[in-house]
Amino acid sequence: MKTSFQIALGLSLVAVVGIAVILYQSDPKPLDQTVADHSEKIVDLPLSPRVAAMLSDEYMESAHRKAILNTLGDSLSPQDIEAMLEVTLGEPLNGITASRWPSFVNDIFKILRFQKPFVETYTDHLVKMWLDKQMDPTLRDYAIQHLREWVSDTDNRTEHETRPEKLAWIRQTFIDACTEGHTYCDLQSTTTGTTLMALEEWADSVAPKQVRVEPEKLNMMLLAFASNKSAHRGVRATALQLCAKRNMLELLPLARELVPSSSTELILRLSAISYLGKLGSSDDHKMLESLLNQTGADPLTRGALTSALSTHTSSQK
Repeated sequence: MKTSFQIALGLSLVAVVGIAVILYQSDPKPLDQTVADHSEKIVDLPLSPRVAAMLSDEYMESAHRKAILNTLGDSLSPQDIEAMLEVTLGEPLNGITASRWPSFVNDIFKILRFQKPFVETYTDHLVKMWLDKQMDPTLRDYAIQHLREWVSDTDNRTEHETRPEKLAWIRQTFIDACTEGHTYCDLQSTTTGTTLMALEEWADSVAPKQVRVEPEKLNMMLLAFASNKSAHRGVRATALQLCAKRNMLELLPLARELVPSSSTELILRLSAISYLGKLGSSDDHKMLESLLNQTGADPLTRGALTSALSTHTSSQK
């Protein structure tokens, strides 16, 4: 089913052929020139020529759509922005496979992030995507990642969300995603690990006050996820790593149990090794050395053990 903006495009057959010629001609001109050459065919469209071409219903390989996307710049019109936001909520465009669609949507978000002035509906749109449980999990994960960056990354080339009410909404969205039993907390989703990392960042005093998380509350969340055998191994591993970062000693017994056990899943074992490397005792150091000297350890485990022993030695100096 076509979305409303696709219907509004009303591309004529002549315009579509013109766009195809632009993209496939054997001796292509610069994109600026080719758009100018065909402007008469699409002048009546509500969207700019490039956005209209990129979002066309006609078949177009993802590489060609992405090539157009990368030329859009940071001064898109409101109707272009609205159309690009809307398409991220729909089915893959003709010519883009389902497996490549999340990556294309992610690229759209990157372009929208750089718009000047900033896109006022950006926060609402990302939260809307996250709250839609019927959406592709990878798209929801991208939405959460972009919300995190939109608040607190260090990219000075773009604006960041600063409106107090929006920041408070984002904070609550992330807390809900990390509150066991909440409808938006999924113990089996690695996105939970992404939200934990954001909250850990926002526990820092330099974070905007509207998203700042109380350290005690965060610590309780991290301990709960790291210890929860029902949680995804990736989520537990992330929580364990963040506990090590925050110098939380409460998980020493758990790490000592996980490291030597052959039944511990690899990603969780690697995090436990790293945890002991930073926070463990001299006895833990000896255990790590013993494991390193054993034959048959996989390369990832051996690398983690070597790194942990180096970290432990440095911390004792």
